[in-house]
Amino acid sequence: MKKISIVLVSPQGDANIGAVARAMKNFGFYDLRLVNPIHYKTDEAYAWAVDAKDILDKAKVFSDLEEALNDHSNTFAFTRRVGRTRRRDMRISEAVTSITDFAERGSVALVFGQEDAGLSNEDISRCDHIITIPTSGELPSLNLSQAVMIACYEIYSAITLSPDGSKDNEYWHYVSREKTAPLMEKLDKTLDGLKYTDSKDNPVKSKIINQFNKLFGRAGLTDRDLRMFEGLLSRIEKISNP
Repeated sequence: MKKISIVLVSPQGDANIGAVARAMKNFGFYDLRLVNPIHYKTDEAYAWAVDAKDILDKAKVFSDLEEALNDHSNTFAFTRRVGRTRRRDMRISEAVTSITDFAERGSVALVFGQEDAGLSNEDISRCDHIITIPTSGELPSLNLSQAVMIACYEIYSAITLSPDGSKDNEYWHYVSREKTAPLMEKLDKTLDGLKYTDSKDNPVKSKIINQFNKLFGRAGLTDRDLRMFEGLLSRIEKISNP
């Protein structure tokens, strides 16, 4: 659980943030990240946190979501709404295996949106996977802290019931987004050499880079994978620019 972060995007209620801290500590999660939060170190927030005041005190604050996710290898967005840009969705029960696998081999962020509006399409696009929590159609929206508690409970249950099969080598652990960023820059230059360009009507190069970003995020890259792709791009670059 120490390798899983709970990320709240623009939370609006100090009591909710305190309740999230409590839910996290109930199930052994400690890394709380807040993107553009309201002032949350209030008496009400600490009252709702109960014995999780330390999580509130140590919460990391970021100005944008990308910065909050940068040191993670895989990211999961929680949303109630599905649509054209949100079609790759899993239920929380289906996603737990992926989350625990990624957490064992890298670091994971679970991303939750505003209490009233949820995550925007732009927020969703920054994440690798989409998760929904099934609810009744009569009242489908969950309170923020309730959603976090359900996610933490499901993951905690899966981890505590599973044998420890962790590994410690370059073939096992996933690298963070920070380490894949230079690879994407190299891909950008390689595509330039192959004459892939963006136009106003058809941003071909950007689409390719975006798809590779999503592919690497969903699958996860190890150090060995990273070196292989770097070598492949270097070879292509030499061939295209002799």
